[in-house]
Amino acid sequence: MKFTSAYYLLLLYTMVIIKPVLPVVSDWWQHEFNEAEHLACIHSVYGSHHLQYEVAEADQGKDHSKNQNTLKSEDQVPFHLVVSQPKNEFNLSLPLIPFKVLTLRTPSPVIIPGDGPPPKFY
Repeated sequence: MKFTSAYYLLLLYTMVIIKPVLPVVSDWWQHEFNEAEHLACIHSVYGSHHLQYEVAEADQGKDHSKNQNTLKSEDQVPFHLVVSQPKNEFNLSLPLIPFKVLTLRTPSPVIIPGDGPPPKFY
């Protein structure tokens, strides 16, 4: 493995990206492959909506204040629309000149009547 550190960074990045959905995946895994024990332990203690509480707990640990934009602008519209119209329209229109591209000459068809005797070759 040439780029071991690159693999570790890629693994770390994917785990950071996947971390918000880990409680959902874990609950699905438990319902699929360990349903009896999951229903007996988790659902009897926390109820059938335990996944909502797990996601809320995972979300509570985050500090949302560092990601918020604290700058206040006086402009109520967060975007501006700029419409521009071209001053000089450039129109390149050439007159259509008909060209004879392909002339196909086919020989006239040869029709041999089938009622007469066959031809004689000497």
